Amino acid sequence: TAKATDNGAVTTTSQPVTFKVMRGECFASGSISRDYWSGVPGSRVSNIPVNSEPTGTDRIPSFSTSDNGTNYGARVRGFLCPPLTGNYDFYISSNDHSELWLSTDNDPSNKRRIAYVPGATVRYDWNKFPSQISSPVHLVAGESYYIEALHKQGVGTDHLSVAWRYPNGIWEGPIRGEYLSPFDYLVQGRMTDNEEKLGTDMEQISIYPNPATGNDSELTITGYEGFDETVETKVEIINLTGEVVFTEKVSCGGDCSSYLMKINKQLVPGVFLVNMKTKGKRNSIRLLVK
Repeated sequence: TAKATDNGAVTTTSQPVTFKVMRGECFASGSISRDYWSGVPGSRVSNIPVNSEPTGTDRIPSFSTSDNGTNYGARVRGFLCPPLTGNYDFYISSNDHSELWLSTDNDPSNKRRIAYVPGATVRYDWNKFPSQISSPVHLVAGESYYIEALHKQGVGTDHLSVAWRYPNGIWEGPIRGEYLSPFDYLVQGRMTDNEEKLGTDMEQISIYPNPATGNDSELTITGYEGFDETVETKVEIINLTGEVVFTEKVSCGGDCSSYLMKINKQLVPGVFLVNMKTKGKRNSIRLLVK
């Protein structure tokens, strides 16, 4: 329902209106992120220093990588966009040890291990160990799922690949980039030393329309109703390669509850990260452009 109030405090409430919220569509950008740590001995996943800064990060066009040397650890991670709704079987192959983790949604904190390689296989050997094949996992088409593979290489040849079997029985390996998007560190809130964790007043700042279209020349930043005075927000729109494609400083709050931004370039279809930094705190959201 909607309620209107005039200057005399007379109110009128509309009749109830029913509307349906449609499930969002996920996007795949064609690659997945790979972090790697060089000079790490051992062959077990537990040897990977995942809590330290990686030696480097790159992107690979499918869920497969090889010929990267010896004595390194790697983490391949990003987001999976399944084409069909139903039960999927996942497969992992590697030299040396590896683990495959999948979240119940797009939140990495909900991930669970679904398959692993306890030794070493030849490339694309999916059946050496029973643990290489997951139990059936139910996925919904159009939803985005966080996926991660940990890979530890000691000496000798090296490789890692992940495959899947669709609900209709079609098998594909490795998983192609058309179903993958890279992980973006900024989405997880990596901060500089002088930035603080979000307060509840920062979390309400958002942007719309979202999803947007490539023809939209304006975007609105909103959520300043709780601010008693004007505050400055630095807005950055970043594509998945890390390029800042738009930036503006917005002053709003007090009598200003929203601000209309003029986009000075056309946004191509895909997934973008919007960083909004206010009073030393940052809110990061994903912007989908169709």
